[in-house]
Amino acid sequence: MDSARFLFFLLVGFGILLLQGYATIRLCRYTGYSTRQKVAQLLLIWLVPLLGAIIVTSVIGLTERSARRRSEHFVADQGGNPPGI
Repeated sequence: MDSARFLFFLLVGFGILLLQGYATIRLCRYTGYSTRQKVAQLLLIWLVPLLGAIIVTSVIGLTERSARRRSEHFVADQGGNPPGI
């Protein structure tokens, strides 16, 4: 194997490893999942290397965006109403 090919595969492998690490850190910091869900997704990240990391980061991103969209439409109570009404 020539050195250019070796360097290419080394850089690709390092890039995949960085993506795996990013997905792992993002998942561990995300508070929207239970511990069981996080363990299952960690297994997906590390047992299905590139695809698992892409899926998990995409799902977290979609979940965060939809939660943000819902909270933007929330209208705070200005007071004056009894609780529960």
